[in-house]
Amino acid sequence: MKKCFLWGRCRLLMGLLLLASCGGGDTTDLIPDWGADPGVPPADAAGDVAVVPDTTFELSGDLPGDVGEEDWKTLPDAPGELPEEDVWDLWLPDLGDVAQPDIGEGFCLEDGGFGCPCSNNIDCSSGWCVQTPEGQLCSMTCVEECPEGWVCTLIQDPPDTVGVCMPTHPTLCNPCATNQECQGSVVGLKVLCVDRGATGAFCGGDCSDDGAPCPDGYTCENVPSVNGAEGLQCVPAGGECACSELAVELGLKTGCFEENEHGSCAGERVCSEDGLSACSAVAPGPEICNSLDDNCDGVADNNLVQEECEVSNDWGSCPGIVLCVGGAPICQGKEPSGEACDGLDNNCDGTTDETYSDCDQDGIADCIESDDDADGWPDSTDNCPCAQNPIQEDQDSDGSGDACDPDDDNDGVPDEEDCAPTDPSVFPGVAEACNGADDDCDELVDEGFLDTDQNGEADCVDLDDDGDGFPDVLDNCPSHENVGQEDHDFDTQGDSCDLDDDGDGYPDDNDCDPLDKMVYLGAPELCDCKDNDCDGIADDGFMDTDGDGVADCCEDDTDGDGVPNGIDNCPFTPNNDQLNTDGDIQGDECDADDDGDGVIDELDCAPKVKKAYPNAPEICDGIDNDCDGVVDNGYPDQDADGLSDCVDPDDDGDTIPDVVDICPFMPDPLQLDTDGDGLGDECDGDDDGDGDFDIMDCEPLDPGIHHGAAEICNGTDDNCDGEIDEAGAAGCVPLYPDEDADGFGADDGEQCMCNLVPPYVSFNGGDCDDDNEAVNPLVAELCNGFDDNCDEIIDPEDTTGCQAFYLDEDGDGFGVEDDAKCLCAPEEPYGTQEVGDCFPDDPEAYPGGPEVCGDMVDNNCNGMKEEGCVPAGTVLAPIAGGGTFEGNDLNMSFGAGLVPVSAPLIGDEMTMEMGVLPASAP
Repeated sequence: MKKCFLWGRCRLLMGLLLLASCGGGDTTDLIPDWGADPGVPPADAAGDVAVVPDTTFELSGDLPGDVGEEDWKTLPDAPGELPEEDVWDLWLPDLGDVAQPDIGEGFCLEDGGFGCPCSNNIDCSSGWCVQTPEGQLCSMTCVEECPEGWVCTLIQDPPDTVGVCMPTHPTLCNPCATNQECQGSVVGLKVLCVDRGATGAFCGGDCSDDGAPCPDGYTCENVPSVNGAEGLQCVPAGGECACSELAVELGLKTGCFEENEHGSCAGERVCSEDGLSACSAVAPGPEICNSLDDNCDGVADNNLVQEECEVSNDWGSCPGIVLCVGGAPICQGKEPSGEACDGLDNNCDGTTDETYSDCDQDGIADCIESDDDADGWPDSTDNCPCAQNPIQEDQDSDGSGDACDPDDDNDGVPDEEDCAPTDPSVFPGVAEACNGADDDCDELVDEGFLDTDQNGEADCVDLDDDGDGFPDVLDNCPSHENVGQEDHDFDTQGDSCDLDDDGDGYPDDNDCDPLDKMVYLGAPELCDCKDNDCDGIADDGFMDTDGDGVADCCEDDTDGDGVPNGIDNCPFTPNNDQLNTDGDIQGDECDADDDGDGVIDELDCAPKVKKAYPNAPEICDGIDNDCDGVVDNGYPDQDADGLSDCVDPDDDGDTIPDVVDICPFMPDPLQLDTDGDGLGDECDGDDDGDGDFDIMDCEPLDPGIHHGAAEICNGTDDNCDGEIDEAGAAGCVPLYPDEDADGFGADDGEQCMCNLVPPYVSFNGGDCDDDNEAVNPLVAELCNGFDDNCDEIIDPEDTTGCQAFYLDEDGDGFGVEDDAKCLCAPEEPYGTQEVGDCFPDDPEAYPGGPEVCGDMVDNNCNGMKEEGCVPAGTVLAPIAGGGTFEGNDLNMSFGAGLVPVSAPLIGDEMTMEMGVLPASAP
């Protein structure tokens, strides 16, 4: 008989041991011999445990080693159905102290069993030795289920395929280079070689919907593979992959790289006993000449930085460029040599032909030029081939040009000593001549000759001897300075050198006015304002009106009043005010009728007023025109102050002159003009200028208040309608009627108000029930069927007083515990307050529900399937004997319809086969 342990649906859980045959051998159905009546237990069988459908029975005690097959008999088939109310008693003999098998982690319960190490298939009782991350382990065949971490997959076993339990993620975290390296033997799983960048690539594990869950310490992420494809793969939750035993055994490796600004260098990481090695890649560096690929671009010594160098010898150093040849740097450049007259810098010192002459200093030696001095004349015809002389001057015509002749004028004195090297008449030692030149080169010109104006220029060459600015040929006194060239007697001899300047026959030193020909001793006296006879008195004997000692003929103000005769209207009568009332040519001082009214001053009552004279017509001008002694007789005088209005500066007598009085005909001493229109309030019908006459204006002095004004929120009747700050006035604010005094008013009752006037006392609208103070936008929503906070939503989720309702999509009255909403009432699909639905999509499965036989579903969510069900063909196998377990507990749960058919004891193990209850049974 092949033995196996059932896992998954049939797995033993913490003390629950359920053993079933996996086939592969003969079995014997054994039960105790109950005698002729198989439905009645023997009289000595003590009923320790009662078992009914949908219940669990417990067996306790130790299995003795001496219980053999002779104690078990086959239970014959019998007709009839097993009613739910029937009680079936099972008895167990005292089985002694038998240790229970170890079914812990590793699963290796016996040599060659599942989970045990192996080298090949013959080492395993199942005939299957498979590769796992922990090495080669024995597996087992399967139909559907395998232990946790294993998956049942079909494997070719010629001529057929067979189901074998294989590790779910056998290559997880193995170093890799391609996706193919990561494919395990599990059919249908898509495993990728996950690209982890510089650290390498490692196998993942398919955790997609078609894959399998990730083991502890791994997360399921969408990651790229080495070929660019992406997929959901298991990757380490933290850190990086570690080497498995298999990876170490196989020495698996992965590529990696080091990367920086210089490039990227590849390396590898290998699994060994010491774990996953560090990346063997070197750090990329700048390329240098060393025959190595320093930046790992695949080419050695490429893209080198161009460096300068020097080629040196005894002649000097020439610049070169460093070349990389065979991994070694060499300096490539010109060899220095001795300087030659060839236009080249042979020794690389920065100069060309420097040891050779260069007349024009143009950097080109004379030996290779045809015009050494670059003056445009070839050396063969140049009278100075090494000195520029483009016009070929040769002062002394000796064939040597001036530019290179040491004595240009050939006077025997070298040019550097000659003050005039081109004038043969000038040289040191020659006699000085009066010619305006330094003939003897002593730095003095015409020394010893007369220089009248002492300007350093001898008179013999000076064109203006006296230095007065007039050339001698034009100067009427060439030897006497006379800048004005005065000549009063016009005798061509200037006054500065003429002894009788006025030509009156009297020398200047005896003449009292040497420049006036009419003045001299004994000359006749004339009225010309001069002392003609030189006696000390001018114009003696002539008239002097103002007695100021100056004859009238010699002054312009004969009467001495300060007004010149030409503009004096009384030149012989002093009148410095020049008063001339009638505007004629005579001033009042010398005019008999000052005002020109035809009446002489002696008979005129107002001699200086032209419109006042005896019998003149009286006019309103403040004057007694007719000389009758009364002023403006017959004209009005508003303020009766004796001045007619026509001449009164203040007609209304309010002390404000008419010219500035804003009400000149009405006394208005305060001069109020409220509207500033220039018309005082006393005489203005609209004082404030607002368009309302004062008799109609409710505020005649306030231009902002009148019948046409806009009402403003200011506590005033602005428009004179008898109301103050009525609704809608400018500056009003929206107010709402708040009937329930909760601080919020109804939106449809809004009014723009200047003041809080009940019921308009709230600045906030939005009250959806203004008769209920418990309803407004600020209150908390309560589970009460009302819209408490006026948001047009009644009792929404998370309302105060809400309860948890769980998602119940299948409508079976039980919800999902981790998916709930806090609601005031159930809302589909959140319609239940009961939890524990083990199948949220199956309305036939819920806690406490009836178990449905044959659907292989845990309908009542108690963790068991088919309990209480007795499938057709099942044979009860009571266990004979009595007694109880006293050592390890052995707890077995049987779902409805499942009972053991046989349980033979072989050694210290007991194998149970599950049978199917027939259509009828005793």
